[in-house]
Amino acid sequence: MTLRKLKWYLVAYVLFDLLLGYAGVIPLGVAAAAQFTTVTGTVTDPNGIPYANGTIVSVLILPGGTSPTLGGLPYTPPTQPVGLDSTGSFTIQLADNNVLLPAATKWNFTVCSAIGTVQPASGKGPVCFTLASPITITGTSQSITANLNAAALVLTIATAGTTINPTNNVLPKRASAGSFADSSISDNGTTVTVTEPITSTTGGTAFTHTQGTITTSNPTYSHTVTWNAGGVAFTNWLSNITCTAAATASIAMSFGTAGTQWQFKYGAANCASPQLLSPNGSVTNPAYSFSASTNTGTYFDGANSFGFLINGTLAAFVRNNAPIGLGLNGNTISGVGSYLSNTNCAAVGTAANPSVASCSAALAGSFSCATNASTGTCVVNTTAVTANSEIFVTQRADTTTGTRLGVTCNTGVSTVLPVITAVTAATSFTINLGTITTNPECFSYFIVN
Repeated sequence: MTLRKLKWYLVAYVLFDLLLGYAGVIPLGVAAAAQFTTVTGTVTDPNGIPYANGTIVSVLILPGGTSPTLGGLPYTPPTQPVGLDSTGSFTIQLADNNVLLPAATKWNFTVCSAIGTVQPASGKGPVCFTLASPITITGTSQSITANLNAAALVLTIATAGTTINPTNNVLPKRASAGSFADSSISDNGTTVTVTEPITSTTGGTAFTHTQGTITTSNPTYSHTVTWNAGGVAFTNWLSNITCTAAATASIAMSFGTAGTQWQFKYGAANCASPQLLSPNGSVTNPAYSFSASTNTGTYFDGANSFGFLINGTLAAFVRNNAPIGLGLNGNTISGVGSYLSNTNCAAVGTAANPSVASCSAALAGSFSCATNASTGTCVVNTTAVTANSEIFVTQRADTTTGTRLGVTCNTGVSTVLPVITAVTAATSFTINLGTITTNPECFSYFIVN
């Protein structure tokens, strides 16, 4: 064959190939395209949250482990992950299973979410899933959205519409082995709300609340209840204790500052002899009081003593040595005939006439009048006296009174009985004196207003 003939043969071959290809007799480009399928999809979890910015990996499943061919040539399937966009969508080109050899090949897919698809505050972190069974990819294009979403895992810690996000603050609870649902607890960042009863079966401390530094007047514990059913006898707070064995002094409830607590306590073993114990209180702040008058009420008045206060003043009492008492401006008269003054005077009169004994504000007491005031007068200064006071004065010749006053009292009784000759309200009262020799005359007095 000459070189000229070879050239014409080559030209003819090229023309023949062009005519067949572009005239559609053998559409070479179309034939190659028909070997591949455009696969699309959008991946979302059961709550409709997209697998944004995640990845999808396709895996060719071969029967018997044979090597695949496409159009008579060896075929290498893709192995690199393809990225999902912000909506969880993707597009990839895969070999048509009906063209691939050997027959009966299929494709499977593995999808993974990105690290930031759902933030850790409410998400599970990156999750991956694979189709339970491989599928056949064929045709010009094919959407596998339904296949993927049927197998997609939830991206949050709850399912069935329950997500932890700014608009739904409900905490999850386990609904089954693989799913979650709404619990009765919600937390909006400020308040935790519980809509179901709380039961504790622990043998130790069931609930412990420790409050840090208090910077507001918000209550440590706030309990709000609405009673709105007519005919229902409501119970707001109930504590039932089953007591089969317990030591004496067991405490059912205690609240308040240590050392001044209110306690529901048992005075005997096995929860016998229940007692309600209160703090002692004081004259200015009685333990039991009233919101309209906080210094009126009752308090512990000392060993075996119980006092009643009115406006911060002892009005009545019950004591071991005086079973019943009534108050008189801080002084008391007991039910067994005793007169107990709030203050008791012991005063020595001045060496003058009148002899002056100073008793401050005492309603009762003892005093002496000096011999300088013999046949004169003796003045007792006390602001307890009023214009309407009943004043009782008794001469004393006993050594006990003298010892108390620090003088030797006149042992002889004066022939002149002490007579009150003058009263100055809120200042003093005056008595006359008989003849006093050697030692001062001693007296006792009490005032009833």
